Amino acid sequence: MKAPRLSAPGLRTLVTRHRRAPVQRDFRPLAVCVVDLESLPPALPAVLDSYGAAWILGRLHGRPLGEITVSTPEAGGVLRAAVSQALHERWAGTITEHLARHDATSGDDGARHAVAGWESCLKVRTAPGPSVSVVVPTYRRPERVLRCVESILATGHHDLEVIVVDNAPGDGRTEAALSQRFGTTARVRYLAEPVPGASRARNRGVAGAGGELVAFVDDDVIVDRFWLAALGDALERCPGVDCVTGLVIPESLDSPVQLWFEQFGGFNRGYLSRVFDLDENRGDTLLYPYTAGALGGLGNSMFRRSALDPLAAFETTLGPGTPAYGAEDQDAFVALLRRGGKILYEPSAVVRHEHRDSYEDLRWQVFTYGAGMVAGLVHWATHDPVVARQLVSRVLRALPTILRGGNRSIALQAATEDCPPVLRRLERLGHLYGPVAYARAVRRRRQIDRAPAEPVTLG
Repeated sequence: MKAPRLSAPGLRTLVTRHRRAPVQRDFRPLAVCVVDLESLPPALPAVLDSYGAAWILGRLHGRPLGEITVSTPEAGGVLRAAVSQALHERWAGTITEHLARHDATSGDDGARHAVAGWESCLKVRTAPGPSVSVVVPTYRRPERVLRCVESILATGHHDLEVIVVDNAPGDGRTEAALSQRFGTTARVRYLAEPVPGASRARNRGVAGAGGELVAFVDDDVIVDRFWLAALGDALERCPGVDCVTGLVIPESLDSPVQLWFEQFGGFNRGYLSRVFDLDENRGDTLLYPYTAGALGGLGNSMFRRSALDPLAAFETTLGPGTPAYGAEDQDAFVALLRRGGKILYEPSAVVRHEHRDSYEDLRWQVFTYGAGMVAGLVHWATHDPVVARQLVSRVLRALPTILRGGNRSIALQAATEDCPPVLRRLERLGHLYGPVAYARAVRRRRQIDRAPAEPVTLG
């Protein structure tokens, strides 16, 4: 395959230039809140008072029940009483049943408080258990990675190390920021990976990790306080599972662009736990297991150490920082399933993602997601003739739906009507560019492999 000579910056310019965001005159920012429903009415975050509407994730004993959107016409913001009433009406029966089952006590006001039974719902590690390494690849975003690391440390896991892998070590700001904030604490380590690519950064982190369990997050997320407990608890409950992925919700919905990303599909994969394999627990999509995002993402995941190749856990031809743009998480999950492994999607493991608020960035993001997914398909097809025949057959069956733009990422989930139609067109354009993207990625990897090795800084 011979790739055209258009440079990556030139391609981005073609996708994003001279494009104004559609006018959204009726848009109102949404407060994004996680509300724990151990008591009714719940204690609501004060941030609600400054918004006219709210996107709320209701949770009981650390386990998400679902989401609601509440809005009121009053100019003074969301009425806290109205939010309490909406939450009560939506999940009152579930709350009562759950708390009764776990012998929760009643207060003077008749509200139930989650005291008894909490640890049987979600085990928060305060005693010896598996050691955990959390790998955070980052690229020139020191402010974001500091917030991410602080949220990981706030989980309170007893035996934890956070490994920040700097994919732009020549910049110097990330190493300096980590040193200033965390000093020489052994719980936060700095590693450098000079060769671009999120997969290379994660591989560097895996090679340096000492934990029995290895988790991954991206630098633009904030993890929930029960995040590590939920991931580790899931692996303990399911000894046959090799990897757990979790729920990703928006950190904020303050702009139309952030809301459009959610409407286009976002990262949310629902509120029900589910096991995936290639036997009795197959996914629902036509291209399973090759469907982007159906199993969750590496940006919120945990693996047993035994399930990761210590030298090459993730495919370096694919992923952010390469001309293929993405698909490294799909590749890792597919490889695990094809080895007979199992993956569990566990929504109790929650992270909040900082969505992009630039319309140009959103256009580029949607285009590269489409290109990355097809680059992944080409990668598998060129490495296994059996997979190639399967994919050709399935893609031909899915082609009418693809051309109609009915489903995001070919077979995952439909975008809502409120989402700008141009995003669907950009994703389809990315699909068409995918084979070229993969050809460029292969050529780039060969160039890197032939180049002399650069010194690597280990911290």
